[in-house]
Amino acid sequence: MMLLKVNRSFKCGLLITIVKELSPKKMTGWPPLLIQFQCIFWLLERKHYRFIMAARNIRSGFAMEILQAIKTRRSIRKYQDKAIPAEVIKDILEAAMFAPSAGNEQPWQFVILEERNLLDAVPSICPTASMCRHSPAAILVCSDSTLEKYPDFWVQDCSAAVENMLLAAHALGVGAVWAGIYPLKERIEGFKKLLSLPEEITPFALVTLGYPDEQPALPQRYRKDRVHYNGW
Repeated sequence: MMLLKVNRSFKCGLLITIVKELSPKKMTGWPPLLIQFQCIFWLLERKHYRFIMAARNIRSGFAMEILQAIKTRRSIRKYQDKAIPAEVIKDILEAAMFAPSAGNEQPWQFVILEERNLLDAVPSICPTASMCRHSPAAILVCSDSTLEKYPDFWVQDCSAAVENMLLAAHALGVGAVWAGIYPLKERIEGFKKLLSLPEEITPFALVTLGYPDEQPALPQRYRKDRVHYNGW
């Protein structure tokens, strides 16, 4: 019965997509109840419980929670003296790896910094990351030229990964800051030397992490004058 209730919450387009995956038959003329039962059997057979949860989240207004996270995320530069559990860092990295990329090339590599001597050395390479002196951890986001399918698109790919990291950190109650490295040569070379990075690895950005010890104000950022329809 629970599955029936979940299916009733599916959008019509979502149902059609599922049924197209599970059967080559034409959808035209199928009764809605039959579509529901076909979807139930498909979900049970393949144990796609995550798909069920996604449908529930759509119904419960989860999309609104995502918008709220985007609008309330702020750059946090003051941190509590508290370590970040390994599983939290893993969740943040997993979110990064779900970012879109050109041709699904996923050209990224990540270096986790937790040793105090490394974190203290960061500001001398990247002055905008001075908060590292008080941060329990940071993640260096890099590109790997051996993973590229489409040259030069890695900048967009890594940017998407960093944004996912910031939002995931915020959702997990962790403060974060995006400190830019690429394309400044001195910062790139500085991190390469500090961390003994291979030639094919290019440091792109550093994300400092820590449990917030500040609560910045939330500004209104929507600007109508920055929006143009069908041309300039």
